Amino acid sequence: MRSLAALGVILLLATGAGAATWSVERDGSGDFATIQPALDAAVAGDTILIGPGEYTEAIAIRPPGWADDIQSYADVRCDDLTIIGAGAEITVIGPPTYEANAEGDPAGLSYGGGRALTISDLGIRNCYAMFVVGTVFMDRCHFTNNMRGLVWEPRGPGGWVRDSVFETTQYIFDAESFEIGYGGLGSDIVLERYRFGIFCVVRAVDGMVIRDSDLTGMHIYSGGRVQVERCRAGGANSGIVLSMGSGNFCSINDSEVQDPLAALMVTESSPGGNFSVHNSRLTGGSYGVLWLQRFSGPSEVHGCDLIKGSGPVVRCDANGTMVTHDLRNNYWGTTDEEAIRSWIIDRSDAPNIGATVLFSPFAGQSVPTEATSWGGLKALFR
Repeated sequence: MRSLAALGVILLLATGAGAATWSVERDGSGDFATIQPALDAAVAGDTILIGPGEYTEAIAIRPPGWADDIQSYADVRCDDLTIIGAGAEITVIGPPTYEANAEGDPAGLSYGGGRALTISDLGIRNCYAMFVVGTVFMDRCHFTNNMRGLVWEPRGPGGWVRDSVFETTQYIFDAESFEIGYGGLGSDIVLERYRFGIFCVVRAVDGMVIRDSDLTGMHIYSGGRVQVERCRAGGANSGIVLSMGSGNFCSINDSEVQDPLAALMVTESSPGGNFSVHNSRLTGGSYGVLWLQRFSGPSEVHGCDLIKGSGPVVRCDANGTMVTHDLRNNYWGTTDEEAIRSWIIDRSDAPNIGATVLFSPFAGQSVPTEATSWGGLKALFR
């Protein structure tokens, strides 16, 4: 047994010893002066260090399953590669002006190997997206003026995006921070301490945690299941939306969600979609705090501050599923039961509305708008 253990250690050391580190420096002091030759030379397990500078060279590539070529400013051609820049504002990949005029063209960085890619301290700008098929481990990156930011098709569990920024500083029609998930193969993905300046899409990921972050709206599709913790969301006519597929679910804890349309929405294209919200502040708009369209599953909201906008607090649509939504033990801004009743549109208003909303005129007190810590929120409702 000792001999087998020793052999295992030897093999492990031999594997690690084969990994190389390549340097890319604009001034010619490294192994390469541009990125693509370094990516062509690398093999699985290698690391590429990219020095300061703007890297604007592109090549034609064909992503897996595509019928046409696209332009890529950094095409990764081996698995399990690590790419490290000198800083997200210092090492910048992509053209100097926005060029994403056709879907999928160009890509700031592309990887279709299906295994793992680790990147950190990079900026990617003025492209359609960064395309990754596999598992992403991303830290301290900055995406600016990209049509889709990060397009990530997982091929198994795991991966993260941490301490990163996705933003647009110019108008880009139908821009998104990211699209994560495809084919129902993603799970156990963590996003934390990031800022998304435009809305994002989670598709068919069975288990994503988003924490300690700012996001401008999120759409959850195709049976996605997302947990939101200590976040601030909304403000782009989307809030958090469940749509396009059955079984979508979002739990929200210790967070703020607001939107001029509706903070939380389940569309009729998401049968069974539902929310579970605790210890949070929800600020509504013209269609409500919660807009629960036809075929919504049973949602629950407890220990929350419900702030009415110009519309009702809860809007349930007609001709839908017979379901009960539990909104007991929340702060409504009043203890007037009749006033609260008038802010809810459900089966008591029209017999063709299938949904019933349970509520209680709970006194409590409002959560301060400037609060950034939600840990003591429950005490306000005792």
